[in-house]
Parts: sequence; structure tokens; C-alpha cells
Amino acid sequence: MHRIDGPGATVDNRFTDGDPVGGIQATMVTDDWANDVQEELMSVLAAAAIAPVKGTQDQLLRSIRTLSAGIVGAARNVKMSVATANANATITAEEVIVKSALGGAARLLNNFSKAINLAGTGIGGMLSGSAPVNGYVAIYAASKDDGTQGAFAIDATSALAPQVAASAPAGYTATALISVWPTNGSGQFIAGMQVDRNISIVGATVLNTSSVVVTPITLSLAAVVPKNARFVSGVLIINALSSGTLGLSIYASDSPVGEQGIVVNGTGLRVPFSRVAMVTAQTVRWSSSSAVASPTFQIIVTSYDF
Repeated sequence: MHRIDGPGATVDNRFTDGDPVGGIQATMVTDDWANDVQEELMSVLAAAAIAPVKGTQDQLLRSIRTLSAGIVGAARNVKMSVATANANATITAEEVIVKSALGGAARLLNNFSKAINLAGTGIGGMLSGSAPVNGYVAIYAASKDDGTQGAFAIDATSALAPQVAASAPAGYTATALISVWPTNGSGQFIAGMQVDRNISIVGATVLNTSSVVVTPITLSLAAVVPKNARFVSGVLIINALSSGTLGLSIYASDSPVGEQGIVVNGTGLRVPFSRVAMVTAQTVRWSSSSAVASPTFQIIVTSYDF
């Protein structure tokens, strides 16, 4: 747009009422200036997918509030539930923030509810190709410029899924990562439940050994959590045939810090652990101790946050 520059504008491009006595002309509102102002305002409404309505006087305010929303992928009450393995699922949220790029203008989607069919392609299915087998799919909320909402999935097995999708179905210009879910041997969603950015799964054993490991060593969780997982939770179990002192600990991925563990003077114990950090993707550390013969140490993963 531009500052007023029509007849009667001041030398610094401002309006004046003029002065008939002094021969000073009042500023004329030109069509160029009025159209520039109007279309500047319309562009804000369009970016927020709000259609202009005559007589409605809060649309610019609502558009600014929508476009000023915060971090991409931020959402309220994201939910998804898969009772048994299935190619179909529905993901919902009260609100989701999507963007065309990191640092770009935000768009707020409300009352989001979209079905995903991993056997399909395009919007409502896989972006392209088939769903991975025994891998992971990333699910994205998506929006067109006119406010049309959608969702789609990509293969997130071998690479970290970006917060904004690198590409999207035709017409969808803003996206946000809202889920990363495991798949089974048939390329289906495994049974599980998502609330916000936490996904609970059927307990998966990632360690089952009798080895005593005094110095913490790495443990891969690639079979049960995706690369996008940042924290992992589950259960620590120790057992022995005879009573004695037993211990099992789990640590953050990159060094033996953030320890969570159990020690028992007996034959066994089972306790939960919560939100162990993974700076190195799909990796934690563990150690064990035993004063008796034939101990058993188990680590079971029951959920992860991404």
C-alpha cells in the first residue's frame, strides 16, 4: 500500500481538513489509496481463511488473532484411539496450529477431526506410496488457504518427521505434525491411544536378560518408538530364583544421567519409570546388579512422547 499522495495531501503524505480561508485544499481520498487500504485488510482476512461479511466489524481482529497463534503443531486435546490393529483411524483436536514453514505465519484450525486410511493415498491417506511395514507413520494436520481442513500420513520409519511437512497434497499450503504412530506387519496402525503428544501402546519388551551390567550401556528402542520420540515410559522388572539384592536402572540416552531404577532385597519387583529423555533417537542406557544367581532383568516400554 502507500501513503496518501492525492490532491491536498501534505508534503509528508498526511491528510488535512484544509483551510478555505487560507486557500488550503482538503485532502482528496483517491481510489488508488482507498483500494490499497481495502485490499491490505482483505489480505489479512484471506490469510486467516475468513470470508468478508458486510456489517461484521470484528473480522480483522479475529484474523489477527488467528494469524498470531504460536508454535506450529501446538494443539489442544489431540486424541486418537485404535482399539485393534487397523488401517483406519480418526484423529481429533479442539485446535491445531499449522504453518507453511517454520517461522511462517500461523493458521489456527478449530474443531479438527479427520480420518486417515493407510491403504489410501493423497489427502486422508498416505501422501504417496504404501504404509510402511513394522515401521512408523507421521500424521499431519493440513489446511488450504480457504480454510479447508485435511490430514495425511508419511513414512517416518527411517527419518525424523519434520514439524512442517516437506510436501503436501495439492492445494494444502499449511501443515503441522500431530502424531507419529507405529505400524504392524500389514502396514496398519497398531493398537494404541494418543492424548496430546503422548502415545500409549501395548507393553513391548525391549530388554530381557540375565546379564549383570555394572557400567551403563546403550539400548536401542527402534523397534517400539519412532525417531521423533523424545521421552519414553514403561516398567522395570527384576526377578530371581533366590532372595538377594537385585537392581535395575534406566538412564537418558547420551550419558548415565536421569537415572530411574529399582533395588530390592528379595526375589523380585516391578515398578514404573517415566519420561526418560532420548537426545539420541530411539536410544536409552541401562545397568543392572545382582548378588544372587540366575537373575532376570526386563524393561518394557508402554508409552512415548514425541
